[in-house]
Amino acid sequence: MPYSEVLSLYCQERNPAVETKETSRGKNDYRMVVFAKWTNRRLVIKITDNDFTTPERVEGWAKTIKEYLSTGFYCPQIVKNKNGDYTQSISFSGRSCLVYAEEFSKYKTVEQFEASEIKREGEYIFLDDVIRSIGVIGSKHLRTVAFPSGMCIFEKFSPSDSCDEVMENAIIFKKAAKGFSLEQKKRFEKLWRIYVENLKRLEAVYPSLPISVFQADLELVFTSG
Repeated sequence: MPYSEVLSLYCQERNPAVETKETSRGKNDYRMVVFAKWTNRRLVIKITDNDFTTPERVEGWAKTIKEYLSTGFYCPQIVKNKNGDYTQSISFSGRSCLVYAEEFSKYKTVEQFEASEIKREGEYIFLDDVIRSIGVIGSKHLRTVAFPSGMCIFEKFSPSDSCDEVMENAIIFKKAAKGFSLEQKKRFEKLWRIYVENLKRLEAVYPSLPISVFQADLELVFTSG
């Protein structure tokens, strides 16, 4: 089995049920997900090769998850391997990869529900709870990591990034605007000027704003009821 070394990091039982899913984003961001199910254990194992998944970051993610759990918000935990570590470096598929694993979620994710089950009059039924969770975590001012997230403004997430993700998305939209009609282009140019001006004002006060670490990927799960 090509995943034997990876699987043995978490359980010695042989021949678990295995499913895989590659979620790579280009040649410099390799990601392979292994869904493994043993008799008494089920894990989601991540095999990665990129410049932002590091042992320090995985440990920071694990600390953040524990803080969420202590506050009453469910998150699948990152688990330690047989060596007592959160990560393990291995050679896999011709790459130098980092491996870590998470618990398989106890609950269904939003994507596993029909829209009719999670929306009322066009609005998500959990929106207020999501906003509340942001306020609760924000009030804790978590300092579980010492690096910026991919969603931070003014700060690059990866050394290879040309700019922060907010600006990256803005630039993508600006490029798309080249295909707008003449009237739409005029409106966009006005909006872009306002955006740049507001960005400068925000940058001046940004360092003084309160800080907290958040789980930024909105992978929501639902408990019964």
